[in-house]
Amino acid sequence: MQRIIVGLALAATLFSFVLPEAARAQPETTVLQGRVLDVATGEPLIGAQVSVVGTDQGAVTDVDGRYRISLPPGSYDLRVVYLGYSDKTVTGVPVQDRAAHYQDVTLASQAIEAEGIEVVISAAEERGSVAGA
Repeated sequence: MQRIIVGLALAATLFSFVLPEAARAQPETTVLQGRVLDVATGEPLIGAQVSVVGTDQGAVTDVDGRYRISLPPGSYDLRVVYLGYSDKTVTGVPVQDRAAHYQDVTLASQAIEAEGIEVVISAAEERGSVAGA
C-alpha cells in the first residue's frame, strides 16, 4: 500500500513539472464573432459558411446569423459563402489577444443562372366534379 502512495506522489510531482510546460506551449486563442446579414434588408442569413482563409477554421451561422471562431492573435482574411448570394472576402481582420473582436459581414443577393435545365409542367384535365368527389 505504501508503494502505491509513493508511486502516486512521484507521478503527481512529475506532472506538476510537465503540465505547466504543456500549458505554455499551447497558443492562447481569442474569439472572433459577428453576424452575416443581407445587405438590402438587414435580415440575418442562416447557414452561411464563414471560413478563415489559409486555415481549417470556420463556422456556420445560426438562426440569428451569428458565428464564432476561436483563433490565435493575428490578422486574418474571412471568406463568406451563402447560396444565392455573391461570395465575399473580408481581408485584414485583426484578432488581438484577450480582446473581444467583432466582424459583421453583409452579402448582396445574386441571381443564379442554370444552363441546360428545362422545366416541363404537365397536368391532366380534371374530369370530376365537386359533388362527385
